[in-house]
Amino acid sequence: MPISGLEHYLSYHLRIILPHVLSKSSSRRVAYLFSLFSAITSGFITLISLYSQPWQTHLHYSSWQINMISSVTNLGMYLTPPILGIIADNHGPITLSCLSILGFIPSYAYLGHIFYNPPPHNSITNSEPLSSLSFNLTLLCFMIIGISTSALYFSALITCTKLYPTKKLLSISLPTTSFGISSLVGSQLLRIPWFWSIPSSSSSSFSSTAIETDKILNLGRVFHTFAWLYVIIGIFAWVATGTVSMLNCSKEEELQIEQNYHSSVNKYQDREQQPLLSNGTNSDYSSSGSNIINEVQTEQEIEPIKSNSMVTIFKDPLTYVLAISMLLSLGPLEMFVTNMSSLSHLLIKHETTTLSSQILSIYAFSSTLARLSTGLTMDLFSRYKISLKWLLLSLLSLGLFSQALILHFTTGATTSTVIASTDLLFMSILLGQVYGGLFTIYPTITLVIYGEKLFGTAYGSLMVAPAIGSIVSCMSYAKVYDSNCNVSDTGVMGRNCISPVYKMTVLQFVLSIGLTGTAFYFWRKRRISF
Repeated sequence: MPISGLEHYLSYHLRIILPHVLSKSSSRRVAYLFSLFSAITSGFITLISLYSQPWQTHLHYSSWQINMISSVTNLGMYLTPPILGIIADNHGPITLSCLSILGFIPSYAYLGHIFYNPPPHNSITNSEPLSSLSFNLTLLCFMIIGISTSALYFSALITCTKLYPTKKLLSISLPTTSFGISSLVGSQLLRIPWFWSIPSSSSSSFSSTAIETDKILNLGRVFHTFAWLYVIIGIFAWVATGTVSMLNCSKEEELQIEQNYHSSVNKYQDREQQPLLSNGTNSDYSSSGSNIINEVQTEQEIEPIKSNSMVTIFKDPLTYVLAISMLLSLGPLEMFVTNMSSLSHLLIKHETTTLSSQILSIYAFSSTLARLSTGLTMDLFSRYKISLKWLLLSLLSLGLFSQALILHFTTGATTSTVIASTDLLFMSILLGQVYGGLFTIYPTITLVIYGEKLFGTAYGSLMVAPAIGSIVSCMSYAKVYDSNCNVSDTGVMGRNCISPVYKMTVLQFVLSIGLTGTAFYFWRKRRISF
């Protein structure tokens, strides 16, 4: 498939320069490394949980406003992949990388500016800013950042799958692992003392002399640093995705040369076999005419095949079965990340911010290891002809066990029941393993079912499922928590109040396992080999 006009324009200069600098094999390796680096930095939005205190202290945002910011970010991240996938399939991953950088840089620049120049706040409630325009622009910026996050990660993932389509470890596991360690890399970056400041008496300025514990994260410096960082990332992503366009052009040129060669040989053979009579002229015209008709028919037949393949994604009922399974399993996992602080406070009354930070770090680290180990396991399964369904069902069963464990902690608990912090850390390890493993194996299964050419559209469409699952699960948790868990802060009510949520999540994982088994049964009848 030839590259589109937009992809041709965006990759033109790179396709001219790069062949004179690197060989094809070197270009492929450099592009792959740049794609992994892009994937690592694409997930810095996961650091949003660290922004709550500066927003509350410096910009006087309420909890409702902070949750609004988180919600619009998730909507931007999860609802746009279907469109991004179609764009990538038709115009190449270079289009997504350019879109992401155009979204990241101005958005982070504005957020840094508004942190240094906060609008006036209501002196009575001391929470909601009087300037709604400023907050609405902040919401818009974070929605754009959410879209840009998906675009940059998607471009990196698709680039890796096109560079090494036959190697699951390189095409799926490593880019998803790189995205998974974004929170680890970002949190270590933000530990640099330069990013931490002490607010002075003026709400719009910071001081460098105060007690260490009074320091808060200076989001002005953080956001401006991210804006400059994505300038560099944009160059890396342009080189990586442009290399894919260059390799596609090379394939098209080689195919065209081969077709021209065979065409010339066939014409020469036809001329050698022609009789030296006048009837040969008519035969020539007849032969060439039939060839033209055949070529036109072939071209007309190719397009319906392509369009029908695109339609099968949305007409196939198993696509929706897989999507519902993803919704049921990934929703509770996203809910845990969002509400880990309130859950840990319910389970352990002396919970501190340090414990929440430890839980998040261990969760992220476990998720990262799971992404890598799942990729290695899939390669082993492929080598020994073992179906991937066993790996997916094992991960879902582990997720069911983790939800049952939380339900055990929150059901029948009494004041004499002691839950140690190590129990929560073990629970976060389990959930991190399930989260990382599922986000590695689901794109692999999608790649096997729909192939490389339709991978962007198919997986992008399926990513709507965790978006809906996340919103439904988080809203359910918030409704139960606000109605039940504020009644009593001690005793039985303090722990039992949230148990209805986890009764539901246990049921969700049971249904997800059943739907997954059903889907694999029908895929096997279609002779789709995993």
